[in-house]
Amino acid sequence: MPGMAPPRIVLFGRGGQVATELEPLLSVLGDLRVLGPEDCDFNNPQMVANMVTDTRPSVIVNAAAYTAVDKVEDELSVATNVNAHAVGAMAQAA
Repeated sequence: MPGMAPPRIVLFGRGGQVATELEPLLSVLGDLRVLGPEDCDFNNPQMVANMVTDTRPSVIVNAAAYTAVDKVEDELSVATNVNAHAVGAMAQAA
């Protein structure tokens, strides 16, 4: 619609394979902000929630994930924070 502001889109996971593929596709759909680990620590779910609250996006795309399957047994709390708790905090904040 004419006169409508483009949606504010936040893409989590800058630098990752999925986010790298999504970035050019999402950039044409609205005002895109791409966040990586230097912007938001997914091992800290509260930081993720705060980022959502602070940026107030219309759309959230999460391409961030703990994918080091060979290390997950040794880093179970990190994997759980990144792949479960941070995503839950993101959804709650939305």
